[in-house]
Amino acid sequence: MDSCIVALSPTASHCEAGTLRLVAGLVASRPRWMLLPEFLSSLTRLEPDLCVTAAYGNMLPQRFLDLPRLGTLNIHPSLLPKFRGPAPVQRAVLAGVSETGVSLAYTVLRCDAGPVLAQERVQVSSDEAAPELTARLFQRGAQLLLQAMPSLLDGSATPATATPQDETQALHAPK
Repeated sequence: MDSCIVALSPTASHCEAGTLRLVAGLVASRPRWMLLPEFLSSLTRLEPDLCVTAAYGNMLPQRFLDLPRLGTLNIHPSLLPKFRGPAPVQRAVLAGVSETGVSLAYTVLRCDAGPVLAQERVQVSSDEAAPELTARLFQRGAQLLLQAMPSLLDGSATPATATPQDETQALHAPK
């Protein structure tokens, strides 16, 4: 049986969408689509194994999260639990961090709070602007996803085997 992976991103240019589209059964580019019954019906018919979001910026309904048998993963451009929310890269740059990273985390009903499957640290140069850093982080995130695919598909990577986030370290990154 072929695997069906659904990629969701309103800013596809930031998330290596070309790579994701090669394995995607459906790509949605507008957040409001997630609320439309037609979209959820189409997604249900696909019977996705895995859904992936990147730079999505909205809460997904439980009905959506219940569809993929392997869950929904988010490529998030920070070292979660730091900089949860809609502007993680901008907040990291404003904070003057010398290191940030990208997380591959399971999506839950709380903002960027799901267990982390993988992370990669990235050095930030003092003259690096948010747009360039964002692109670099999403490129690394796409690579993390590709590296995780074998263990996701064979069932050895699950929300139960992922690392829970330390809530005492959570830092919100508002717009």
